[in-house]
Amino acid sequence: MDRPPQVEAGLSLDQLVSEHLAVDKLDYWLVSGQNGPHGMITLRDVLRAPRNRWFQLTAGEVSKPWRQLPAANLQDLAIVSLKRMRAAGVAEMVVLDEGQIAGITSHRAIVQYTGRLPPILNGPAGASEERHR
Repeated sequence: MDRPPQVEAGLSLDQLVSEHLAVDKLDYWLVSGQNGPHGMITLRDVLRAPRNRWFQLTAGEVSKPWRQLPAANLQDLAIVSLKRMRAAGVAEMVVLDEGQIAGITSHRAIVQYTGRLPPILNGPAGASEERHR
């Protein structure tokens, strides 16, 4: 699980890209508002916004509200998180510990950690073994 950097909700998309993308070397950020967590923004969210509006649009306007994001609990098994991400059609997911954001996990991070995609998410039984022969 990554502890992603946070950006302020009022940060323009142009600033997010120029000041955070290369430095953080991640493609997702927690967005914090005046009253705590606001949401999460991914590079995909930024790229969906019209480039000519990056100076006007803010991370808060483009981010997904964190209460609407699929979430995992800190105690969940990796396979549970992968299944939730797959069902929601997302590559990253907020991880909660007693209702508070503990971090973010991603499909990529789980696969890197485990070294492979679990067979249940990799097609029919035996399919992954056939590909590696």
